[in-house]
Amino acid sequence: MGDWGSTLRGLETLLRSRGLTGSQAFDVLLPALEAWTAGSAGEGVDAQVLGMLEAGTRPGRGDVLGLAYEVFFPDLYKGSRGQYFTPPTLGALLWSRLPVTPGTVVLDPTCGSGGLLVHAVGTGASLRGLDIDARLVRLARTNLALLGCAVDVRRADFFVEPPEPVDVVVANPPFSVSLTEVDLLRKHRALAGPRGVSSDVVFLAQVHDWVRPGGRAGVIVPWSVVANPSSRALREHLGRRFQVDAVLALPEGVFRPFGGAAGRAAMVWLTRDRTQRVATCGPWYRSLGDPGWDVRSRHLRRTDDRDVEAALRGEGFQRIEPGQWVPSEPVGLGVELQQLASVVTERGRRPTSADLSDLEPVTGELRPRAAERARRLPLVSPGDVVFSRLRPELGVVGVHAGNEVIAASAEWIVLRPSAHPRWLRHALRTPRFRRGLPTTGQTRPRTTLEAVRQAVVPTPSLAVRAIVDRVSLALSERLRVAAEGLSAVQDAVDAHAAGTLDDAGLARAVERLADPPATGGSGPRRGTKAGESP
Repeated sequence: MGDWGSTLRGLETLLRSRGLTGSQAFDVLLPALEAWTAGSAGEGVDAQVLGMLEAGTRPGRGDVLGLAYEVFFPDLYKGSRGQYFTPPTLGALLWSRLPVTPGTVVLDPTCGSGGLLVHAVGTGASLRGLDIDARLVRLARTNLALLGCAVDVRRADFFVEPPEPVDVVVANPPFSVSLTEVDLLRKHRALAGPRGVSSDVVFLAQVHDWVRPGGRAGVIVPWSVVANPSSRALREHLGRRFQVDAVLALPEGVFRPFGGAAGRAAMVWLTRDRTQRVATCGPWYRSLGDPGWDVRSRHLRRTDDRDVEAALRGEGFQRIEPGQWVPSEPVGLGVELQQLASVVTERGRRPTSADLSDLEPVTGELRPRAAERARRLPLVSPGDVVFSRLRPELGVVGVHAGNEVIAASAEWIVLRPSAHPRWLRHALRTPRFRRGLPTTGQTRPRTTLEAVRQAVVPTPSLAVRAIVDRVSLALSERLRVAAEGLSAVQDAVDAHAAGTLDDAGLARAVERLADPPATGGSGPRRGTKAGESP
């Protein structure tokens, strides 16, 4: 952002120093921005703020005020209305498959600061914007005026006041906001998901009426819309009204550095009217790996943008099956999980318990701690498999390899396999199994017990399952013994440093660990330390 970024940071420091909240600071900044843009000061303009703006450098192209709204004043609007800043990179990607020519009428019905519309400035298109918040309407007008673009931006609620049809609709609508309007809920109840009718469902259900025949729509939606079984009715509804042109899967946490949710999202491009459908061709599909910033951090940390550049050029998109929104899973044998394992529902207290962090990441074995929990928790017996219902796409699955019943994390679903627990642990960690699980919630997505029970597990023959189980157990034992050996090496070095073991004793202790016994792996037996006689 250069000098313009420095100006905004200075303004935030000034306004915050007065003890103003984000919304209060915003109400001081907005009139000054409007006056600065118009070149004349009106009533209610803070002279000090206006002076800082006039002393700064005017911004160039781009969403010049979006970052002021979203980054410098992050306590505005978040959460309850599902309004989040659309990073310029995602805006460019959304427009990359929406050709616009002079005279094209473009509408963003949830325009916010106008960040998506700025990408169409200079194309000769006629730009329109709507937003339910009057302050954001003023901000969008100012933002686009700074770029020398006259845009029709007005306050309106598209849920109750449908806009006139246009050539192109582009939007990042509110995600997963619950609605209370009785008429809307009644009209779209057939499209309801597990938590009822949400804002993104209503938006997509109505967008057909806002696009002219042959017109286009480019929308950012929650991943659940394109992939979850609970959204099948919505996808079928859209399939009867649109041709699905393309889907771009965005990485989990793509909005995290911009004050947004940590869940997954996708871009969807649509063309109105089924008559244009090419029956033998499905939509184009692509998954974006790196959006150009670290999706794990709440701070904006730039990364490699080569994948974005390739996507902007249209590279990496592949055709998928007609009627599909995401690629179908490869054909293979499989059975529902409930046929392979029963769900353990017993709860209680135990002197040892295991949390999500007590799972050994390589072997998947639980490492319980001697800490009894005050509340009753799921009980895990030796040989049980635990599956985390929280963020199931991470594949947090473990096996209880101990000899006692322990208490488990409340986030775990406890499964008792009929056989081959270690094979089952590997099967539940496959991308194919994890992608088939529906989730709810954007910030901390969870799956349900029923979804896990009914999910299909890719299943080889019993003989092959037995081989996988046996080899996995043997490799886990080798890792355990190797870890104990390394611990014994450290004990010997500690003893030498303390003066209780001389050089010769240190050498003997370590060399003995290098020659594993013929039948039991390497290292000392349990209960012995390096330098002691077994």
